[in-house]
Amino acid sequence: MISFGLLGVGKFGSRVRRVLEDESIIDLHWVADSRCVAAELSSVDWVYICSSSECHYENALAFIIKGSNIILEKPPTLNVIALKNLVDKASEYNVKIYFSMVYLFDNQAAGIKSPSRFNWQKCITTPSDDSSFTAFLFHHLYIFLRNMHSDDIDKLKPKKIHFSSPDDFSFELWGSQKLADFRYLRSASSPNKHSIDDISIEAGKPDTLAKMLKYLLKTPDLHKNTQLALHTLRILAAVRSEVFNRKVVVGAGIFGCSTALALSNKGYNVDLIERNSQIMQEASAINQYRVHRGYHYPRSDQTVSQCAQSYPTFEKKFSHAMVDRASHTNSYYAIASYGSKVSPTEYLDFLGRNSLAFQEAEIGLTNISLTVEVEERLYDPLKLKRIVADRLFAMGVNILTDKQADKDTLKKYNGGVIATYANQGYWDKLKVDYQFELCEKPVARLPKRYRGLSIVIMDGPFMCIDPLSDTGFHVLGNVTHAIHKTTYGSRPLIPEAYNHLINKGCVKPPQELTNFKLFVESAAQFLPEIIDAEHIGSMYTIRAVECNRDHDDARLSTVNKLDDSVYKIFSGKVCTSVNIASNVTQLISAENNLSVGEKND
Repeated sequence: MISFGLLGVGKFGSRVRRVLEDESIIDLHWVADSRCVAAELSSVDWVYICSSSECHYENALAFIIKGSNIILEKPPTLNVIALKNLVDKASEYNVKIYFSMVYLFDNQAAGIKSPSRFNWQKCITTPSDDSSFTAFLFHHLYIFLRNMHSDDIDKLKPKKIHFSSPDDFSFELWGSQKLADFRYLRSASSPNKHSIDDISIEAGKPDTLAKMLKYLLKTPDLHKNTQLALHTLRILAAVRSEVFNRKVVVGAGIFGCSTALALSNKGYNVDLIERNSQIMQEASAINQYRVHRGYHYPRSDQTVSQCAQSYPTFEKKFSHAMVDRASHTNSYYAIASYGSKVSPTEYLDFLGRNSLAFQEAEIGLTNISLTVEVEERLYDPLKLKRIVADRLFAMGVNILTDKQADKDTLKKYNGGVIATYANQGYWDKLKVDYQFELCEKPVARLPKRYRGLSIVIMDGPFMCIDPLSDTGFHVLGNVTHAIHKTTYGSRPLIPEAYNHLINKGCVKPPQELTNFKLFVESAAQFLPEIIDAEHIGSMYTIRAVECNRDHDDARLSTVNKLDDSVYKIFSGKVCTSVNIASNVTQLISAENNLSVGEKND
């Protein structure tokens, strides 16, 4: 018996599962979704990876290192270098890697030796239906290239490109002459159709999958499969370069990175411009790391609604970045006995009105009139950064660090997205003032009784503590003492003394530039033992919020159009980044649908 694991439980993963379960020589040890951690799954001979395309690279890498052979769905990556890395890593760990080419085993498609017409049409049934053309294009190119010599493949070039949008385009593939036509269309009305030389092909048929598995487990030509996959991806990259215009995303925080990934998934070529030397170095890396569900905003139902809608998608996409229960055990929100803008009764009504689950609790806080335990998780900023970096690499996003973008930069692109957060006002045509806050986030070792606890005191000039991933430390927050300076305008004004502290991670600041003692004294009225906290260091960053929101404390993420297919994201809570990225990508795609272009070589 050959042991198998299946990663991916979506529509195609479910088809693969049925085939694996029906094969007498296969023992399906486990089936998992992409939230599972490779190290926690039992070792198997083969892992069939059917996760989303942007997760292929990280998932394959994890199981290769674990010592399992890999079957990887297409497109395996959108970056030739990333694909070559997987091949090299498989060789290093002496494991096999096979890039799924199921259509080679289709009875009808297998007999087509030199196909010349490829057609894919997809009826979009829901807004979230985002079956990428790249999967089919990868298949089609592989089938076309399988009988060609390498020297001939190198001469291939897409021409006669007719482009309406990422959902509607066609092109011809040429060598010394025209060799094939490719046509791709997604719309609300077009019938589902996938054909090669007018022969209709059904995706993922059980008998076809079974044939591929039998071939793979006997005498596969893995070298040919690898070389064809690499050649295919090179041609696919050339097609993307010609078919899709290049977009720019300015700002590589979590909102900018998520948008770059969403655009790349849609097919666009993306330049991601960041003024720092690394991605996610500013506010995305310096905050309380709470993945909000809405409990923090009893005066803004809009913020609650946006967080509630966004939480599941963020948690699913970045599940491996979530802090585990060993480091973060419980989350609590408490209403102060005095000075709160919300009474216990009002807070309970708010929770019920917004269907926010909770359980009343008693954890020994003082000067508190209500404490509730909730299900709210934290993310590990270093893990999130690594995951995002791997996905940007795998999806072929071109990252340009140490580069300051300006309005002239945008003129070089056919549209894009501004996600600069602390540099909001620079991009506005009309003068818009923002409230910029120079914030300190102290990192401390707290007394043992607070280990793993996340506690927020509501709702006013109070404090919070949150575990810092698995370090054993906490990040302290305080509505009043965290803010060293507030300015209003189009850009933040930073006192010169803080320049060497801003966005530098956890540093040991001079005594005159830290409010740590004030943090502790303020917190001690609710958490008496915190008076013994040890200051490890502090993190400093700029927070941007809308002016005049003190009445409701709303923290909404929004998308606004500037001009010429350029959109600007105003970032609210981190958990909304994935949904906002999807929204702005849909807007850009809709812009492209307005005009039909044609490129001729």
